[in-house]
Amino acid sequence: GILEGTGAIKANGGNSADYRAGGPGGGRIALYYTSKTYSGTITVNGGSGSAAGQVGTIYYKDLGAMVLRDTTTNSFTHTNARVVNVSIGLLTTDHLQYMLSENSDLTGASYVDITARPTQTTTFTLTETDGLKTVYGRLLKSDTTTVDLSATITLDTTAPSAASTFTLEQLTGSLANRIKLTWLNPSNSDLDTAVIVFKTTGAPTSVTDGTEIYNASAAPGASGTYTHLGLTYYTTYYYAVFMKDLAGNYSAAKTGYLKLMPPGPYFAIAVDSTNKVAGAAFNITITAKDGTGATLTTYSDSVELSAVYISPSSGVTALTTVTTGVF
Repeated sequence: GILEGTGAIKANGGNSADYRAGGPGGGRIALYYTSKTYSGTITVNGGSGSAAGQVGTIYYKDLGAMVLRDTTTNSFTHTNARVVNVSIGLLTTDHLQYMLSENSDLTGASYVDITARPTQTTTFTLTETDGLKTVYGRLLKSDTTTVDLSATITLDTTAPSAASTFTLEQLTGSLANRIKLTWLNPSNSDLDTAVIVFKTTGAPTSVTDGTEIYNASAAPGASGTYTHLGLTYYTTYYYAVFMKDLAGNYSAAKTGYLKLMPPGPYFAIAVDSTNKVAGAAFNITITAKDGTGATLTTYSDSVELSAVYISPSSGVTALTTVTTGVF
């Protein structure tokens, strides 16, 4: 922090109670600061006795203050871009210039004038290899002394793995207008969040391609679940779950879709895959079920791939028409 004020800072030795004994020595004061305007007195005198105690020591350390930040997320710990923001803070008129380098001895770096106080902001380009990066800085002060700084950030340009599973389930009964989504997070140690988007016109291809309905923290290897509410029957919902790591990288999409149907009764249509040529005969089975999934009646026949119309049987209130091109 800032060392300021005008008071006294003391670590003086006490006086000896025995005139024959020497005085106690002074203590040690260590002052660490990022900026100093303090104008008071600092003493570490020895105490009195048959001989004065030794004077103590005073240590000053100007720490400065430097941080690295991702230019998009402002994260201080991770970035997926080589160019990062650098902030050098708590500067005073004593600080004149600075230099930056990834070399600890600042080889190849040159001083640049400080143009803003109390915080100088600039950018720095990291070397390409992923991993923990350390940027070293040096401040030049008006009395020609220097202050060395450093800050770290992890460069990560590798996307996490996608979710290993992603299942969709329409709920039943009075909750049938809801879809339950369940997925398994990858095991990446730097996993941060799971993001889900949906569309009704096709599978989302990115986190911005659709409407976001879920964005929450994700533990590596853990399962996640979310229930999408208030949906419309006879509509197909397309979903994609994306995994994001601490650096802001997104995984490939794990997708799924489901057509929402009313609770029933309804027709379930199964087609024999051996014949799909228009005009050829194929087997079709139509099963009517009630809202609990119990079978009410079944129709089965061999028909041509053209218009097929089945009259409702007992307990069935819906019709299904199979036409050329459906399959």
